[in-house]
Amino acid sequence: MSTSPRIARHQPQNPDPLGFESLREQGIGWAQEASGKLWTDYNLHDPGVTLLEALCYALTEDIFLARQDVPALLQLSENAPPAAWARLGLYQPGDLLPCRPLTEMDWQLWLRRQLPHARQLQMQAQLDPHGRFTGLWQLRLQAPEEELRQGLAGQMALRQHAMQLFWQQRNLGEDLAHPPQWLAPRWVRLQFKIVIHGERNVYELLAEILQRCDDLISGRFSALPAATGGDDPQAHAHDIAEGPLREGPTAAEIRWAQTQQQPLLHASDIARHLADIDGLAEVDTLSLEPLETFETSETLPTGSVRRYGPHWALRLQWPNVLTDLQDWQLWRDGAHVQLDRPSLLEFLSEQRQVMAWRRNNARTESAPPLHHPSSGSALHHEAYPASAALPAVYRETLHQYARHQPGLKDQWTGYLALLEQGLMQVQMQREQIPRLYALDQDERRSTWPSLPSDAQLPGLEDLLETPLAELLALDDLDEDPLGRRHRLLDYQLALHGEALGHSALQGLPCYFSPTAWAEHLLHLKRHFARRLLRLSKDRTGGADYSQPLLGSQDNTPPLQERLALMLGMAHTHSRLLSTATQSQADREGLHLVEWLLLRPIHAQPSHPHPPHAQEEDDAQLLFVFSGWTARGQDPRFRRLAEQGVAREAPAHLRCRCLWLEADAMATFEQHWQAWLDARRQYTQAVLIVDTNADESAPIEPLAQTLDHVAATLKNWLRDMWMDTP
Repeated sequence: MSTSPRIARHQPQNPDPLGFESLREQGIGWAQEASGKLWTDYNLHDPGVTLLEALCYALTEDIFLARQDVPALLQLSENAPPAAWARLGLYQPGDLLPCRPLTEMDWQLWLRRQLPHARQLQMQAQLDPHGRFTGLWQLRLQAPEEELRQGLAGQMALRQHAMQLFWQQRNLGEDLAHPPQWLAPRWVRLQFKIVIHGERNVYELLAEILQRCDDLISGRFSALPAATGGDDPQAHAHDIAEGPLREGPTAAEIRWAQTQQQPLLHASDIARHLADIDGLAEVDTLSLEPLETFETSETLPTGSVRRYGPHWALRLQWPNVLTDLQDWQLWRDGAHVQLDRPSLLEFLSEQRQVMAWRRNNARTESAPPLHHPSSGSALHHEAYPASAALPAVYRETLHQYARHQPGLKDQWTGYLALLEQGLMQVQMQREQIPRLYALDQDERRSTWPSLPSDAQLPGLEDLLETPLAELLALDDLDEDPLGRRHRLLDYQLALHGEALGHSALQGLPCYFSPTAWAEHLLHLKRHFARRLLRLSKDRTGGADYSQPLLGSQDNTPPLQERLALMLGMAHTHSRLLSTATQSQADREGLHLVEWLLLRPIHAQPSHPHPPHAQEEDDAQLLFVFSGWTARGQDPRFRRLAEQGVAREAPAHLRCRCLWLEADAMATFEQHWQAWLDARRQYTQAVLIVDTNADESAPIEPLAQTLDHVAATLKNWLRDMWMDTP
C-alpha cells in the first residue's frame, strides 16, 4: 500500500511550556477536569476546542512580544540617540562613568582636550611645606600665535575659556590659587641635517618636521585626540571612560603626558619624536638655537635645553626670512638636496595657517536631538480582537439562532468580552512600558486600563451598566499607583548603584498629609533619577561662583542637592531660607560653605599673586541648616542630617554642621549674599582684566571688598560655632 509523500509534523524534544501546543494541551486538560462526563472527544470540530485555540494563538502572540529584548520593549531602536535612553534612566558608559578631574594628570589631559590649540598648558597642585595638597591649583599657559596676532583680546579669550572650564569642573574645597599666568616665550630656531628617501614632497616633509617640533616644544599633541576628530580610535591605550575623560587617553596623549613631567628637552627626544615621519630616513644632527641670550648659572647636559621656567617657556620660531633656512641641510642618496628657499618659505607660511585653522575649528560632535519614543495610545479604540480570527460559521450560526433566542447574541458578546479584556490589558501594558519608565513626565499612573468597546465587539457598550469612560476612570483599575511607582524608581536607581530611601524619616515631624507626603517623596525620587548623572558621578563638584547661585538649580552644589533629597526637603536648590512669607516646609533647607574660598585673595601691586598660607580650617565644608523649623528642632532629624553629611561628603574634607535659629539665619544670609555678590563681581572682572599685566588696578577695589566680606563671614561663623554646644 503506497502513501502520498508528506512533510512530518515538527515535534520538538523540549517543547516551549508557553508555546501553542503546550497551552492547548493544558487548556484541554482543565476543560476535561471541569466538565467531567459532559466532555466530548475534544476534536477540532468541537466548538470549545476552536475557541480554546483562538485564545492560545492570541496568548502566544503576547508571549512572543513580551520575550523581546529590553530595547524593543522600551521602543528603542538600535540607532536611538543617547537622549532617548536617558529619558528612561539609561545612560551610555561614556556619559555615566567619567568623573571630574582629580589629579594633576587628570587636569592636564582634560584641559588639553578642551583647549587643543593652547601652548604650554600646565596645571600644578600647590603643596604646603609638608608636601600636602592645599586645595589650590596653579594654571599656566601660553597663547598660540593666532591669539598673539589678535592682540590682547585674542589672548584674553583663551584665558577666559581656561578659567571658565576650571570653575565648571572644579571639586569641592578646590580653587585656582590665582588667575592663569602667561608664560613668556623664549624663542628658539630649529637647525638640522637630515637624510630623506622616497618620493614624498620635500616641502610637505619639512612642514611636518616643523609642526612636530613645534608641538613637542609647546606641549601640544602632535595629533588631535579622538574627541576632536584626529586620532585613530583604536589607538586608545585604556578602556573607554576611564578617569575624567569620556574616552581613555590615546597613545599620543600618553606620550605627551610623559614628556610634560620632564623639565629638560634633549635633542635625542626630538629625534625620536620625528622617527616615524614618512620620508625621513635619518636625523644626522639637530639643535635648537636661542634667538636671544638668557642669563643663567645653570649647567645643562650637552644637547639639552630647559623647556620652561617660573614665568617663561620655550617657543619655536617658524622661518620668517631666507636666512632662517640657511642651516637646514637635506641629503638624499649621498647628494645634497637644493632648496628653493623663497618658494619653501611661502609654502611653510601657508601650511602654518592651514594647521592653525584645523586646530581652531576642531570640535566634538554635537549632541543628538532629544528623541521621545512613542508613549502609546488608547488601545480600546484600536486593538484588533482575537475573536475576529474565529471561523465565519460562528457568526453565521449566532445570527440564525439569535432570531429564535432573544439575548443569545448579547450573551455571546459578553462571553467574548471576558476573553478580549485580558488580552487587551496585556497588550496595553506592553505598549505603555516607555511611559512607565519615562522620567521626563510627572506621570502618576502605573497601569493603563483597557476594556473592549464597540470597536472590538459591536453591541458591547449597550450591555454595560456603567458607561465605558467612567469604568476606565475608576481608581480600582490602577490600584496602589504610588507604591508601584516607588518600587519602579527604586529599581531604576538600583541599576546605577543608587538608592533614595526615606524610611528613616517616618515618625518625624512632617508638613504634608499622608497622601501628599507619599506623592512628595515620589517627586523627590523621580527628581533624583532625572538628575542622576549630576547627583552621582558629579557629587563632589563645587558651584561656579562666577555665576548666580541663589535660585539656580543647576549651579547648586550636587552634594547640597543630594542631601536635601535624602532628607525629604521640599526644595533642593540654593535659596534664601529666612524669608518671612515662606511656610515651614519652604524655609527648611541648607547652605554649603567652602572654607577655602573665604581665604584672602587681595592682590598687591608689588606682588600680584601672594602665596596663600594654608590654614587648618581650609580643608573644611560647613553645612548651615535651618534649625528653627519643626524638623530642624528635632534631635532625630539633626542626627540623620549629620549622618548623611558624614556619609556623602568627600572623605578628605572635614565637615561641620551648624543649626541656626531664624534670626541667626537671617544674619548669616546677609553675610552670605554679600560674599556671593562680591565673589561674582570679582571673578567677572578677572575674566576681562589681564592680571598678568599692569592693568590689575581696576580689580583692586573688588578684591578688597571680597576680602572684607569674606573675613566678616568667617568671623561670624566662628563665633556661632564657638557658642554652639
